[in-house]
Amino acid sequence: MASATAVSSVIPASAANGAGETFAQKMNSRFKTPEMEYRPEARWWLAEGSHTDETLIESIHELYDSGFGAVEFVTLDESQYLNDARYAWASEEWVHDSHLIVEECTKLGMGVSFTGGTNWASANLTTITPDEEMASQELGYQTINLEAGERFSGSLPVPELPGSATKATFVRATVARTGSVTESGFTNLEVESMRDVTSLAVQQDDGSWSIDYTAPDDGVYTLFAFWQYGTSETYKPASTGVAYTINYLSKEGANALIEYWDEQVLDDSLKEMIAENGDVQFYMDSLELSPHGKNTTGNLWCADYLEEFEARRGYDLTPYLPVIILPGFAVHTERNYIYGMQDNEELCEKVLNDVYQTNTELYQEECLDVLTEWLHSFGMTLRAENAYGQMFEMSQSVKSVDYVETEAWEMRSEIDSFRNQSGAAHLYGKTFSSETGALLGANYTKDNSFWRQVFYTQFASGIQRTVVHGYSAAYGPEQNCKWPGYEGMQAIFSDRFNRRQPNSIDYADLNAHLARTQKVLRQGVPQMDLGILRNDYYFNCLQCFQGFDYANNALREHRAFYWTDMSLQDAGYTYDYFSPYLLQDGEISCENGLVQADGVGYQALLVYQEEMPYESAQVLYQWAKNGLPVVIVDGPSTEKVRNAVYKDNAAAAITTGHNDGMDEELADVMAQIKELDNVATVASQADTYQALLDLGVRPRAEYVESDQQNLLSVLRRDEDASYLYVYNYMYQDAENYAGQISLDGIYKPYLLNTWTGEAEEIADFTYRDGRTILSVDLAPGDIMVFALDPNDKSDTTVVAKENIEKVTVENGQTLLYVPDSGRVEATLSDGSIFAADVNAPADILLNNWSLVVQDWQPGDKVTRTEDRGLGYTTSEVTYETNKVDINVGNTALIPWKDIEGVGENVSGVGSYTTTFTLPDNWSGEKNALTFWADSFSGATAAVFVNGQKVAVNMDSCTADLSEAVRAGENTLEVRVTSSLLNRMKQVGYSGWLGSPATADYGMVGAAGLTAYAKVAVTTSDTDKTILNKVLAYAEGQYADPSFDNVIETVQASFTAALENAREISANRAATQQQIDSAWQILMTEIHKLGFVRGDKTALGQLIETAEEFAQIIDRYTPATAQPFTTALEAAKETYSDGDAMQGEVTEAESSLLQAMLDLRYRADKSVLKQVLADAASRDLTAYTTESVTAFHAASDAAKTVYDNSDATQQEVDDAASALTEAIGNLERTELSTQQPAVQGDKEATTQSGNAKTGEAIPIAAVIVLTLAGAGFFLSKKKR
Repeated sequence: MASATAVSSVIPASAANGAGETFAQKMNSRFKTPEMEYRPEARWWLAEGSHTDETLIESIHELYDSGFGAVEFVTLDESQYLNDARYAWASEEWVHDSHLIVEECTKLGMGVSFTGGTNWASANLTTITPDEEMASQELGYQTINLEAGERFSGSLPVPELPGSATKATFVRATVARTGSVTESGFTNLEVESMRDVTSLAVQQDDGSWSIDYTAPDDGVYTLFAFWQYGTSETYKPASTGVAYTINYLSKEGANALIEYWDEQVLDDSLKEMIAENGDVQFYMDSLELSPHGKNTTGNLWCADYLEEFEARRGYDLTPYLPVIILPGFAVHTERNYIYGMQDNEELCEKVLNDVYQTNTELYQEECLDVLTEWLHSFGMTLRAENAYGQMFEMSQSVKSVDYVETEAWEMRSEIDSFRNQSGAAHLYGKTFSSETGALLGANYTKDNSFWRQVFYTQFASGIQRTVVHGYSAAYGPEQNCKWPGYEGMQAIFSDRFNRRQPNSIDYADLNAHLARTQKVLRQGVPQMDLGILRNDYYFNCLQCFQGFDYANNALREHRAFYWTDMSLQDAGYTYDYFSPYLLQDGEISCENGLVQADGVGYQALLVYQEEMPYESAQVLYQWAKNGLPVVIVDGPSTEKVRNAVYKDNAAAAITTGHNDGMDEELADVMAQIKELDNVATVASQADTYQALLDLGVRPRAEYVESDQQNLLSVLRRDEDASYLYVYNYMYQDAENYAGQISLDGIYKPYLLNTWTGEAEEIADFTYRDGRTILSVDLAPGDIMVFALDPNDKSDTTVVAKENIEKVTVENGQTLLYVPDSGRVEATLSDGSIFAADVNAPADILLNNWSLVVQDWQPGDKVTRTEDRGLGYTTSEVTYETNKVDINVGNTALIPWKDIEGVGENVSGVGSYTTTFTLPDNWSGEKNALTFWADSFSGATAAVFVNGQKVAVNMDSCTADLSEAVRAGENTLEVRVTSSLLNRMKQVGYSGWLGSPATADYGMVGAAGLTAYAKVAVTTSDTDKTILNKVLAYAEGQYADPSFDNVIETVQASFTAALENAREISANRAATQQQIDSAWQILMTEIHKLGFVRGDKTALGQLIETAEEFAQIIDRYTPATAQPFTTALEAAKETYSDGDAMQGEVTEAESSLLQAMLDLRYRADKSVLKQVLADAASRDLTAYTTESVTAFHAASDAAKTVYDNSDATQQEVDDAASALTEAIGNLERTELSTQQPAVQGDKEATTQSGNAKTGEAIPIAAVIVLTLAGAGFFLSKKKR
């Protein structure tokens, strides 16, 4: 095995060009060690305030060392074992722990998030009661049914109050006539009868309300009494036993929260630490808020709700209150209204939309805006899982938070779900984060690769920040702690990202990789192609109930929920959803045909839903008039809005969706929009792709294979660099995806390795029509990041390659990585070619592995205590993990469970060791070496060469060993981790729904080393002046039409010499000897061009005529036919000979013509035959000896002529005449004179009309006439 050698000279890479920091150095500096803010974060479940200070500090350092950048801490309910007053949320211990966590995180530079209350589901307080407006309120109701004309006079019935609520406040009384009732119990009310009768109600001295009302006599009526009261929604643990959810629709709720934190938590020392830290957040989880009353309408409420509604919507909601009743509503349930409007479903839906929009605005303005303003006043920020869980619109409230958050659990890692928040996040420039790691009944069951695919999918949707769900300390209350440690969250829910997991030993490397990727995704501004207007007042956050088989979720089944046509995604268009209400926000603008031109830069807006607020349509019209491309789906579409609920859209923007009476005005505006040249109206979503192309809107990162189903990408633009994140989301495919991405703009591209933070300039790409065409070769489930220099471009790139795996640029020198010995050829963008014969090192298949498995087993209980001098001692426990080595020895690469001595109960860490030998002439400058393995079984891994750790891509299972290997023997160790699943099965873990299958662990399949020769693309120091001059002359001769007349042999040799000269001229690596040889050979061939092939026109015509004679050749004498046949074959060979010159052609013509003229017909022997027969029948005994002797002589002569195939006609005729005469001259003897006379003794004559043999004139005449008709003699004469 030899080092790289080539016919061309291979020179060392030169030093970096220019002064100052290069782009690659800038990228290395930027991404090598990401700042704390870009690291993944962890939700930390605390056992209330019962952790010792030692445990808290130890846990924070564990998180820090594992590569986490921030903690979000929340207390979970351990009140069954702990004293609430001492340890629960709002207790002194909890406040102390909160201070300690902030203090220690600040020392380490880590961020911190407080949760809005105890547990996680809501912001809640121990300082409020359900009867106060600051606590969560709901609208309840009671009814009285009245027959036609029936009177009711008495107290209005009061709903049964939930929980600790003691007060109900009368809101309104309404009546309506009952219409039809469906089998399911849904009751329609007559619209014209619905009216407010609150003025008839009178409050009594005891505080009750009464009414005196008589129903009209035109039907059955229902009297509704509506009441406000506290939901009594509580969460624990709390120092007072319970904490009540605040009112999210009233400032009273937000202000109560502020008052508590200001008075109870945020003392001056904590505020100083918050300011010093710089990354402290207030976190609000998804809106898991519910009314709890038995007689609830299912609506959260506030005291001035009806006034707010009328001010915002322009009409009084009171008459329509019955149609908003949702009995039994709780978070996540489907809408189950029990009243509607008779024959007016459209009005009913519009009223409901008005309620939802009012709720959205109150939540945003009365809660989020109030909290954000307060937090900003002392340096904190607000992060929230906004809106979902309630009937609030999703995207509008994004404006009111600093960080918008989603979650993998409820969205099931579906990119189409994430898009509903990413749109507003992009428009308002908000960081988009995700709570990631929640599962139901699947703790410890997922390998690390599963979570990496979730992370990567989220990144592709616009998410830039990961908060793992979750982390717990090893120590906890003894009554609720067992091996492998305190769980925190319920055992049945979520995964654990802490050191109890064997794969945690690689968390630092993994989290650095994620941090680099997240930093990329937070550089500059996003560049999205399309904004899709979409309003959704009850967003589906129930994807979690579709299961956790993410390999077969909608994304990977090539489906979407909302915009269902997949051709846009497949072609590379990136798009988000956001409410058309955002168009009315003055902070959102459109300039130069782009929405938020200085930010997300949407190139076009798509409209497909029926609903479009009139005011939003007016803005859309102005934007479109100013040049914004718009596509309107003027036909039906269907979207899946809940797991089993579909919404049909008849056409786009045909109603405002609200009870505002503006549908006709909307229609007028939409008609004006559709008339604009930059607006396309299509019949279906499937027509949108072509419409966008017709409008000149192409993806900024366009997939050249526009129907691919593998890639998702994100493009970010900054002042000094742009970044392209690419993900092969089909992570269970067997083969890599190889293709190209056409990127709008001219860049010099670099490949940023997110496992190392190193940027490498690449050269195998091209420029075309103002775009940069990048090559992508991506393993299933893997990602790649391009760093793009917008201020530079490559002078020369490699546009085609053969036997080259990758092309890089190091210190200005283009390097080819050649995997196999043989010919290497790189075609460069300037038309030149670099070609070389390379001797590459041989690959190495690694078959001899030694394995040691460290088996993680339950160990002893350990107790930790703390006495803070407050009159009590706190104790907590954990369990050690025994790590027992199993020395397997030599092993095949099969799952651990199949290895004798390991088995199916083992979880832990496996260390595989082997050695390999590289040749003595191995050179780090001229060679490269990559380790590969078929599989790490989804685990994390680390690779060590000669004791030196090298970075490993855990997704593709590869590692570059080049800088760590040496000539001679090398030692390789591959460390592969596992989940804790198999051991937890053995110990009988209780947190699963069913029993998961035993997992495969270890390095499985095959493993080996791919060796490369690194060949520099060089230009040799040579002179091609003569070659290029000779080549130019030769090109002219080759293009001249007269070249077609050159004999074929010369044509072939000239063409070969010309092609060789072209290659040598283009080949940068050609030696002077090759150059000189090329032009000398070409000159020789130029001299041969005088060998012109003969004119074969006449010869061809002559052959054509001769073929007619050949068809009747048996008519001619053999003596003349054989020369003719020979001459004809010789003429054909000459005609087919591409090298035949004129003399040879003329000779062939003459020979064939003469042979044709020499042809003689065969003689007619029929008379001779008859005479011979007559002679043979004679009885010669009756004739004299003398006459018989003469007869025999004539007969023998006649037979000789008859047998001679070349006998002439004259010879035949003479023989017949002689024999006839001899027969006639037979004389009888005297004894026979008495015999009868002989019959037939008359002279025989030739009867045939044929020309006599030897007569050439008739044949020649035929030939002459035939050839004359073909113009043969004319052409001969001309020539």
